[in-house]
Order: sequence, then structure tokens, then C-alpha cells
Amino acid sequence: MCKASKYIKEIESKVNELNAIKKKVDEDIEFYRKEVSRTDKEFSEFYHDLEVAVFNACEGWSLSKRGQTILIERRKVKCEYEKLRMIRDTLGKSLLSVDKEAIKTIENAKRRINKTNNNLIKWKSESKKNHLKAI
Repeated sequence: MCKASKYIKEIESKVNELNAIKKKVDEDIEFYRKEVSRTDKEFSEFYHDLEVAVFNACEGWSLSKRGQTILIERRKVKCEYEKLRMIRDTLGKSLLSVDKEAIKTIENAKRRINKTNNNLIKWKSESKKNHLKAI
């Protein structure tokens, strides 16, 4: 295998790896988006329960701790969601353009390598024929 073909395969492999990473990031973003929604609903239910509840100081403290726990969980989930979106939004656009350009470049390089290889094969066979004619 020629070095150029080896490099093209390596580049192709890296592009595929980038695509796999982008897919994982998108899947994680969707997961965390659903988690943010779930914690929002959980807090909304808690808030409605709190509105109608009659409680003493001890029960009030327990309710506030429950609300605090929900809000802390929501904050953690939302922070992770925002970080992943930032990665996708800032890197995703440049990776997408690199990806499209890389695919075009890879295809062009493959065509050129194949053409060169075909020319070399043709040249070798013609050279052999000419050598045999000379003998």
C-alpha cells in the first residue's frame, strides 16, 4: 500500500471518529434536555404541593430541604446541559465544515491516487512490453 493511501485512510478514520464524537454529544444533549425538563416538572409539582400544604415549623423545614434538593439537582443537570450545548455550538459548526471539506478532499485525493496508480500500472506494463520488444 502506498503512503498516500495510508494517510487517506488515516484521515478518513479521524473524520469518522469526529462524527462519532459529535453523535455522542448530540445524544448526551438530548438526554440532559430531558433531565432538565423532568426536574422542572418535579419542582413544579413540589411548588403546587407547597401552595396547598398546611405545615408546622418542622414540616416546613423538611419541605424546604426537599425543594432545595430538587433545585440543586436541576442546577447540576442544567449546567451539564449548557456545557454540552456550548461544545456543540462552538465546535460543532467548525467540525461540520471540516467534516464536509475533509470528505471532499478525501474523495479528490482517492481519485488522484487511483489515477496515479493506474498510470503507474499502465506505464509499467508498457515499459515491460517495450523492454521485451528490445530483446
